[in-house]
Amino acid sequence: MGVIAGYLVSAANPSTVGGLGTTAKYFSSNPVAPAWMSGVTGVNSAVDSRQLGSVPSSTSAAGQLVYPGESRLDGVISVINVAGTFGSDTGDPSGTVNIELVANTGTVASPTYTVIASTGAVAPTYAGVEQFFLRATVMGSTASGLLVGSYLAMVANVVANSTPKALNATLSGRDFSADVPFGLLVRATFGTTDATNTASLTQFQIVAE
Repeated sequence: MGVIAGYLVSAANPSTVGGLGTTAKYFSSNPVAPAWMSGVTGVNSAVDSRQLGSVPSSTSAAGQLVYPGESRLDGVISVINVAGTFGSDTGDPSGTVNIELVANTGTVASPTYTVIASTGAVAPTYAGVEQFFLRATVMGSTASGLLVGSYLAMVANVVANSTPKALNATLSGRDFSADVPFGLLVRATFGTTDATNTASLTQFQIVAE
């Protein structure tokens, strides 16, 4: 297997979200979008879906991870790996966090997000840090227009969200010969608002079998 696309994150250099608020917080790749991209003819970091480093949001998918197109994965199994940590919520011992892998079937400027895998809402260990990972095995077919698959969610050393199971949603109308069949993002949603809420992304990669 080989990595064919991914965020530039690691345990030494994670993407981190957290703090106040109960709306979804989207992880981004490192480093931040380079300043030299600004104003370059034909390159616009705000709308180019391949410009990693931009911070995605509920209204913009800039910085999303593009699922490889041009028939590279048409009819082929691939694996999407997501890993990181959350917790040490010292001010919020009863709070929850839900890590979700979402697909964007809209545009960068006007995204349509669909959750395809998640940990479900889990409670971090008070004053501790929990490991999590999502591993989605998927196959896309231009002939059917579908992306189907299954996933496993783990939190600490416990299987989460009744997995393994089929993807939470089947993507339809996808053309895997297109330049961008769809985008992928990872987000964290905290059940209560607290300044100590935190989650870090240390891996987000698409791997060819």
